[in-house]
Amino acid sequence: MVCGHKSYGEVVWLPFRYNGWDKGLKAHPCCSKCGLVKSVSSDRPKPLGHYLNILGSLATAYSVSKVQIRLISLELNCLDDPYGFDKHKQKEIFKEVLLKYTKIPERTIENALSASY
Repeated sequence: MVCGHKSYGEVVWLPFRYNGWDKGLKAHPCCSKCGLVKSVSSDRPKPLGHYLNILGSLATAYSVSKVQIRLISLELNCLDDPYGFDKHKQKEIFKEVLLKYTKIPERTIENALSASY
């Protein structure tokens, strides 16, 4: 079962770094249901639609079938979780899933991801 992530002012104090330097502790909100800590970095996650748009543009260029698109989008549903992922991790998962279901070159996927930011 997927958690709905509710944070009611509960925080966890965790160390944070800025420009490679330790800067002390910072309050991070955490889910009161599952305990997952939300990332407060500037590397904020993108919504799922962002990645589905990239998939759509790559699908037309590389003739990806509707079945492949459906399988990819089902597996990418996990990306729509601001508590579980940052932008870097989302990119890695997106690339892994596309490589799993298509024959789109890895370099092309990386170029599409970097062009979208």
